[in-house]
Amino acid sequence: MKMSKLNRKTIKHGFYSGFFYASAMALFDYLGHKDFNLWKFIFCFLFFGFFSGLLFRPTLKKKQQSKKKD
Repeated sequence: MKMSKLNRKTIKHGFYSGFFYASAMALFDYLGHKDFNLWKFIFCFLFFGFFSGLLFRPTLKKKQQSKKKD
């Protein structure tokens, strides 16, 4: 089964967003002299990445539909 471009872009956006958000949170903890917490990193990565992908999906869908009309 082949995945659509919309799904691939949504997953890719969610992955990158989640990774950068989790990295930023880990950096803030590091600068605050706190220990690195792997579970917090994984939670931030998955939680923020999932919802960021869901919020970005309608924008991608509109952009894809406008390209088809042109």
